[in-house]
Amino acid sequence: DSVLFYAETASLTLVNNVMTETLIQEMDVH
Repeated sequence: DSVLFYAETASLTLVNNVMTETLIQEMDVH
């Protein structure tokens, strides 16, 4: 269970990082 939880947490963190970078890039463009 802990391994699955760790994998899900890592995936969510990766998604959040990508979304944050995308938002920052869009803000820089505009």
